[in-house]
Amino acid sequence: MACLKLSLLGPFSATVNEKPLTAFRTKAAQALLIYLTCEGGDAHRREHLMALLWPGLPQKSAQACLRQTLYLLKQAIPKVQARRDGETVRLLLANRDSVQVNPEAEFELDVARFESYLAGPLEEWPLAVPLYRGDFLADFYLPDSAPFEEWVLAQRGTFRRLALDALERLAGDALEAGEIEAAESYTRRQIEIDDLRESGHRLLMGALALSGKRTEALCQYDELRLLLERELGAKPSAETVTLYEAILAGDVIEGTGSVGTGLRVGIKPTPTERTPSGLKSSFPLSGPAPHRPVFVGREAELARLMGFLETAVDGRGQVAFLAGDAGSGKSSLLAAFAKEASKAHEGLLVAWGAGNAFSGRGDPYLPFRDALNSLTGDIERAWTASKITTEQAWALWSVMPVAIQGLVDHAPDLLDNMVPLPPLLARAEAAFPVGHPTLLRLGERASKSAVAIELEQPQLFEQVVGLLHHLAGERPLLITLDDLQWADSGSIALLFHLGRRLAGGRILVLGAYRQDEVAAETGHPLRPLLDEFRRTFGDVWLDLNQAPGRAFVDAFIDSEANRLGEKFRETLNRRTEGHPLFTVELLRDMQERGDLVKDKTGAWTIGPSLDWDVLPARVEGAIEARIGRLEEELRDILTVAAVEGEAFTAQVVAQVQEVQERRLLRILSRELQKRYKLVQEDQTEHVGRQVISRYRFVHHLFQRYLYNDLSAAERQLLHGEIGM
Repeated sequence: MACLKLSLLGPFSATVNEKPLTAFRTKAAQALLIYLTCEGGDAHRREHLMALLWPGLPQKSAQACLRQTLYLLKQAIPKVQARRDGETVRLLLANRDSVQVNPEAEFELDVARFESYLAGPLEEWPLAVPLYRGDFLADFYLPDSAPFEEWVLAQRGTFRRLALDALERLAGDALEAGEIEAAESYTRRQIEIDDLRESGHRLLMGALALSGKRTEALCQYDELRLLLERELGAKPSAETVTLYEAILAGDVIEGTGSVGTGLRVGIKPTPTERTPSGLKSSFPLSGPAPHRPVFVGREAELARLMGFLETAVDGRGQVAFLAGDAGSGKSSLLAAFAKEASKAHEGLLVAWGAGNAFSGRGDPYLPFRDALNSLTGDIERAWTASKITTEQAWALWSVMPVAIQGLVDHAPDLLDNMVPLPPLLARAEAAFPVGHPTLLRLGERASKSAVAIELEQPQLFEQVVGLLHHLAGERPLLITLDDLQWADSGSIALLFHLGRRLAGGRILVLGAYRQDEVAAETGHPLRPLLDEFRRTFGDVWLDLNQAPGRAFVDAFIDSEANRLGEKFRETLNRRTEGHPLFTVELLRDMQERGDLVKDKTGAWTIGPSLDWDVLPARVEGAIEARIGRLEEELRDILTVAAVEGEAFTAQVVAQVQEVQERRLLRILSRELQKRYKLVQEDQTEHVGRQVISRYRFVHHLFQRYLYNDLSAAERQLLHGEIGM
């Protein structure tokens, strides 16, 4: 009978009958198990799970991934003990619509026990302390799934706050009971979890002082002072200084006043001031930063972007664009550039926004709403998605009072139209002391009406521009807008308006879009803007569709210790042609399948079997998305071409499809080459009086995908018609 235990506080671990469970095969299988067990016995719709774990894949590919992941979990986890003695049941229940944890399954989950102890009587709280081995899923990262990482971040913050608040309460109660050693132990654990939480240091100072360790208490204050100076450039709060002075004067005695939470000493408290360290105490991000994907290559592109930034920082604001197909590395380059830009210009504000594939163009001003909200302190989503670093997040948080003040003074009509008022008011309470005029004005606005005022575009646009210039007067500003191919017409109009009003401002607006999707859609709203900006600003484009090639393949392989030789590298380069997405996903898939394994030194090496023909799900999804946009006739033409091979002959395809040669050449040239960028002209040969036009797929994986999508009967028929 299997006894399943899952530990999520700290590094992830799973055991069955006390033996490690290692047969998950993929990170997605682990993530699905974690999510389902944490979220209780409710049924979760398959569409929700697909969006959570595979947000970038087309529906067909995401469905296949979910089916495969459920199969892997079924294979990895045997039947578990049922709540009724003597029976075993499956851990998960799945039907065509939903998936859930079997309510009859018995298993042990540390986060459930942790919450149960803290929800019980105070006497049970100490039992929760050893369960908190570290932050929720401290070493777990699921690549390319920002929604899952956002969920992890929320859980991590919740359990961290529960642990810190419990330790603070236990320490305070122990001090009141005269259990000084226990109080000291709880406070030291609290500081281990969050060494910038001043209340923990105050409790430790009080515990040391009350136990007669006055010198140690004073040294603890010095450690805190140096830590705040080094990490935040800040000083201890007035409350901490007051306690230090009391200990220094020898005035700490058991009494009735209070300084810090639960600490009783013979002095009166002072009001908390909004110092930088006080603002830090409400900083919403804690724990280790999300895993940032490896970034290699693109040095020339980074250098060019830095040139755009230098121009903007000099007061000549401008717009620039990254263009490339899905998987060309646009988002990674945006994040890497923002990181380098912050290093080069201390204090640079980095705001991030993006279009959304699911809401599409039905979500008005989404990229700019994201950017404006991050500038006013809503930073968790961008941080979780690795769009901004912890340092950039802190820069935004520290300038939040200026941003909120600017919003109220220069752009009040953006409240609730672009920046939701209730969460802004909550952030403002962390930025301003009680009774501050800005806080009062926001509260008054919130109490008057919960309905946003409908604004005309010119008024809205001018207030956005005014706010951004106000902030750029304080610090240089970088605004990154990703996935503009999904932006609504209002966002595109606002970008056009802003781009023509950047002169004199220290602002760089950097947009990224999928070139193939914009080109494929007749009348795409982004096209006129791009044409106009090309005429106005000239060459401010970086085209990422040119694959970095072998240099990228080598650099990515060498980002981790490995013993992969020239033959493997050359084969990988030939298979992927240096395309970033294809290279990363094929290598990652080999690692998860066990085709690549780590040796005793931790270096990647070739495993007992190596299969080059398996197409990773994300690669298949990216190709499916490209092919799926084609009209039926265009897809049929490419399918025939794929049967002939990576290189094919226009005249042969025309004959099989019974299409006039001239018309087929027009389709290949204008549609499939220039518009959809799936084929390219190879060479033209003269055979007697006949002209033979040869084309080839831009990447052999497109040809392979189309060929593999055919049934055996279809392949046999087409091979016969082609004469192969």
